[in-house]
Amino acid sequence: MLRHAQRYIMKKLKILPIFVCFFVFTTFVFGQNYGIAVEESGFAPRVNPAALGFGNASGIAYYQEFDNNGLLDTYSLYFNFGNFSYGLDSVSGDFFNNISFAFRALEGLSFGATGRWGWDYDGIDFGLSSVVRPFPFFSFGIKTTDLLGSLSDISMGVGLRPLVFNNYWRNRLTLYLDTRASDLFSPLAYGMILEPVNGIRIRGDFDNDKKTFNAGITFNTRFLSTAVNSELHDTPFGTGNFSLFASARQMRTVIPALPSPSRTMVVYNKANIITDFPEDSSFISAVYPRRGRTISLLEFINDMKKIKNNPDITAVLFDNQRFVTSFANLAEISRVLSEVRASGKRIYFYFESASFRQYVLAASVADKIYISPHGSVNLTGFSRTGFYFSNFFARFGIRFYNFRSHEYKSSFNFLTEPGMTEEELEAFDSLYSSLQEELELMIYRGRESRLSGSARDVIARGPYLSARDALRAGLVDARLHRDEFNKLVSESNYSIVDFSNIPEFVDYDWESILMESIAVIYITGDIVSGNGIRGRNAGATAVARAISDARNNPAVKAIVLRIDSRGGSALASDIIAREVLLCRISDTPKPVIVSMGGVAASGGYYIAASAEKIFAEPVTITGSIGVVAIFPDISGLLEMLDIGSETVRTSESGDFGNFARPMTEEEMGRIRNFIIESYAQFVAVVSTGRRIPFMDVDKIAQGRIWTGRQAKEVSLVDEIGGLSDVLSYVKSKYIKGERARIIEIVPGDRHFSLMSMFRLNSASRQENMPGVIKALFDFLKKIDYYEEGRPLYLMPYTMEELGLN
Repeated sequence: MLRHAQRYIMKKLKILPIFVCFFVFTTFVFGQNYGIAVEESGFAPRVNPAALGFGNASGIAYYQEFDNNGLLDTYSLYFNFGNFSYGLDSVSGDFFNNISFAFRALEGLSFGATGRWGWDYDGIDFGLSSVVRPFPFFSFGIKTTDLLGSLSDISMGVGLRPLVFNNYWRNRLTLYLDTRASDLFSPLAYGMILEPVNGIRIRGDFDNDKKTFNAGITFNTRFLSTAVNSELHDTPFGTGNFSLFASARQMRTVIPALPSPSRTMVVYNKANIITDFPEDSSFISAVYPRRGRTISLLEFINDMKKIKNNPDITAVLFDNQRFVTSFANLAEISRVLSEVRASGKRIYFYFESASFRQYVLAASVADKIYISPHGSVNLTGFSRTGFYFSNFFARFGIRFYNFRSHEYKSSFNFLTEPGMTEEELEAFDSLYSSLQEELELMIYRGRESRLSGSARDVIARGPYLSARDALRAGLVDARLHRDEFNKLVSESNYSIVDFSNIPEFVDYDWESILMESIAVIYITGDIVSGNGIRGRNAGATAVARAISDARNNPAVKAIVLRIDSRGGSALASDIIAREVLLCRISDTPKPVIVSMGGVAASGGYYIAASAEKIFAEPVTITGSIGVVAIFPDISGLLEMLDIGSETVRTSESGDFGNFARPMTEEEMGRIRNFIIESYAQFVAVVSTGRRIPFMDVDKIAQGRIWTGRQAKEVSLVDEIGGLSDVLSYVKSKYIKGERARIIEIVPGDRHFSLMSMFRLNSASRQENMPGVIKALFDFLKKIDYYEEGRPLYLMPYTMEELGLN
C-alpha cells in the first residue's frame, strides 16, 4: 500500500510543473516590490533589506520600466557588497538614495536597516526590517519604510515552500503573500516563484491595489540573471520592466558548463597556523589577514569541501604553507586532502624549505612536490631530550615529594629523579614505535614508487640538508626556483586563482532558526578550576556550564566534545565528567561523542570515558590513567642559608603541606591513601563508562600512555577518525534532515591585552631560553593553576616535549 501511495504522489509531482506553468501565465504575475519574506536576489535591499544578511544578494542589480512608448524615467541601480548596499532610484525623474545594512543574528534570522533620501527633498526616512524563518518551509518578513510613519508604512509578508520535503522541488516552488499592518486582511499582493529547471524562473503575482496581474520569466547563467516582466491589464505585455543582476555568487544556470580551454589551479594560502578551535580575531589578522590569520581545523575542512565540490577547480597549490598544528590534526588534514584528490583534483606543494610536518603532509597526498634548489627537507624520526633536576636541587637542599599511583605516571619525575626510569623508557619505546609506524605509513602511502628505498631507510638518512639529496631519495619531484615553478605552471595551461577569489554558490534553501543543531564544545589545554581562559586552558565551571546548556537545549540533538588536553586538576576533571555522565543518565539525555585531538590523556580521558562513542586519530596521545601529586620541601635550603622558620598552628594539621619543613610519615601516608582512592575512582569511571571490567581497565591503566591506534586495540577508543568523521557519524545517526547547524563553543573567559591584540605572547620571549630554564618556567607557570595539595590527572609530557606539536 505504501509503495502504491509513493508512486501516486510521484506521478502527481511530475505533472505539477505543467499545471503550475499554465497557472502562472494565466493568473499570477510579477511585481518587483513584492515578496517581503522571500526576496533574496539583487533587489533585496529594495524589497526587504534584512535579506542582505543571507548573503545571496551580493552583486550589481539594474531595474528598468517600459511601456508602449519605450523606456520610462523609472529605474534603479543597486550595488550590494555583502551586508551593505547602496541604491539609486529614479521615480518619474525624481532621484532617491538608498543605503541599507543587514546582519544575520543566526541561521534563519536577519535584521536590516535602511536610510532613504531624495535629491530634491529635505530629511531622511529611516526604516527597519527583519526576516525570520522558524522552519525550512516557512518565512516571515516585516519592514517599515518610515519609523515615524503610520501603520500603512509597515509591510509584512509570509513565504511558504510546500514541497520542501521533496529533494528536487524543495527550493524551486515558493508561494508568498504581502500585506500592510494597517489592513492585515486585505492582501497587498500574493504570488508564486517557480524554477522548473535550472536557470529558468517563472514568477507572478497579483497587485491588489492596482487590480493587475504581472508575469515574468528569468534566465540565469552562472553569474548573470536576466528578467523580463509585464503587466497584464488592458493592453497585454504593453507595460512592464526588465532587470539585470550580476551576482557575486554562482547561480543555477540554464546554460550547461562548457569545457574550458584552461584549467583552474586554486592557490590556498590560509594553512600557516591551524588551531584545534576557532580563535578570536586579532587586530593584525583584520588588517593583514595573510600575516596574522589563523584558522581552525573545522574551517580548513570546510574550505577543502568547497574545493572538492567545485567542478571548475582542477588543481590545488599549497605554496610554502607552514601547517603549524598537531601531528594528529595533520593526519586528519591528510585524509581530507586525499578525498579532494580522489574527486579528480590534483594537489601540488611548493616549498622553499620543508619542515617535518610540512613534508609529512605533502608526501602523503601530493601529486607533485617542488622545492627550491637551496632548500632542505627536515625529515627525521621522533626523539625527546628530557632534563632531570633531582641532583641539582639536592645541592641547594631542595627536595620534592612525588606521589604517584604507578611508576608509569611520571609527570614530575624531572623534579625527583636523576634520569629516565625503566618505566619511562619503556613508555617512550612503545609510544615512539607506534608513531614511527604511522609516519612511515603516511610517507609510503603517497610516495611508495618514488622513494629510493623503504620509508624507514629514507627517514633514517634524514634530515636532508641538501635539496639535491632529497631529490635523489625520491622525497621531492623537482628542484625549481620560484620563477621556474611559475613558468612550469603557466606551461601546464593552468589559470591561477587565489582561494579567497573563488565565488560562493547561492544557497537556495531556507536555513531555519529551529534547525537541528550539533554543539561542538572545545576542551583545550590543561584542566583547571573556575572559568579558565578560552583557548588556553579548560575551566571546569565554564566547560560544565556549556555541556549543561547544550544538554538542555532542545535544538541540540548531539554534543561533540573536541578534547585536546593532557589533563590537570582531578577535581576539575571530575566536575566536567559529571556533566558528561548526566547527558547519559539524566531526565534530559543527550548523546555525547568525543573527538580526540592531539592529546586526550589523563584528565582528558577521564572526561571522555562516559561518552557514548570515542574517536581518535592514529597518532592521538591518550590513556595515562593514573594520579600524581607533588609537594616541595625547601627546609634544607633554609638551613643552608641560615634562614629560620617558625610556625604557629591551632592543630597538628594546621600547617599541612608547609614547604618549610619535611613531611611526616602520617602526612605522606594520608596522601598515598588519597592517591590510591583517586586512582580507584578513575578506573571505576572508565570501567563504567566504557563497560569494561574493573580489573581489565587496571591492566591497561597504571599511568601508561597509548597512541590512538593502540588505544583502539585495548578498547579505550571506539573508532579511528577525526573531527570530520565524528560530525559525519552524528549527522547520520541523530540528524533527521540533510542539514544541521554546527554550534562551536570555546568555553572560558576572553583574555584581552595589547599583546594578544597584536598576537604577541610570552611564548615568543621564551623561545631563546635555555632548555633547562624553560622547563622550570613552564612547570612553575602551570602548577599555579591547580589547587594546592590536590592530586592531578595529568599526562607526564606536553605535546611539545614529545615533538608532536
